Amino acid sequence: MRVNILLTLLLLLIAVVMYILPAAVLQDFRLIVFNYYSKILDETEEIIPSITKEEPRLSSSVSPDVQLKELRVVLDKKDSEIAFLKKQLRELTDFKTSFPAIKITSAKVITESSIGASSELIIDKGYIDGVVEGAAVVQGSIIAGIVVRVERDTSIVLRADNQGILIPARAGKSRDRCSIKGDGYEHATAVFYAGQTSSMVGEKIYTSSALGKIPEGLLIGVLEDYPQKGNEPGTLEAPVKLDADFSSLEYVVVISEF
Repeated sequence: MRVNILLTLLLLLIAVVMYILPAAVLQDFRLIVFNYYSKILDETEEIIPSITKEEPRLSSSVSPDVQLKELRVVLDKKDSEIAFLKKQLRELTDFKTSFPAIKITSAKVITESSIGASSELIIDKGYIDGVVEGAAVVQGSIIAGIVVRVERDTSIVLRADNQGILIPARAGKSRDRCSIKGDGYEHATAVFYAGQTSSMVGEKIYTSSALGKIPEGLLIGVLEDYPQKGNEPGTLEAPVKLDADFSSLEYVVVISEF
């Protein structure tokens, strides 16, 4: 009973401290923790590759029918792995074809956290891999987020729908320039800094060259409605459905040099 009370008080104390600490301090703490996590994970994979990459084995002491079922399960698993690798290769090939002059770094998402409409990712690549603040994080030729903090082995990425993000952009057909502001929950708002625009519903929105660390021409999303009078004087706003598939952000590509 006494142990449970002490444990409860300790958890309450930790919660209070985390609530009081500034967000920047908590972000630094998370980066430090996942830096060590990334190092340990890399060392573990090097030390015991036979455990992490062991091939499945078929039972030898069962009937042929059971062996056949096991073989089908193994083949189905291999087929799904091959399909995933082909998809990755196709996306990377398309990306390099569209942007041949850039340097890209593949990365894995270690964790994701969401508070309300704000979502952050931590990836397993840092400044030793060439990642810099402001770099674009993409799926194929679709922008999924922007790097905001970089440590030695890890980086923090704001998703493209994060409320704290602002991406210089342009409409695909009208070529009118705008900014994309995250609204959360896989949506954003296009803000046109003009009294009028010829942009239409269904028009695709791409990154512009206004931000030097993000190449021009990355797909952002699609206008879901006609631009209407914005909250700021002299602006027009329209909702945008982002094209990034946030449900499958496990492996991404970072534009580390442009």
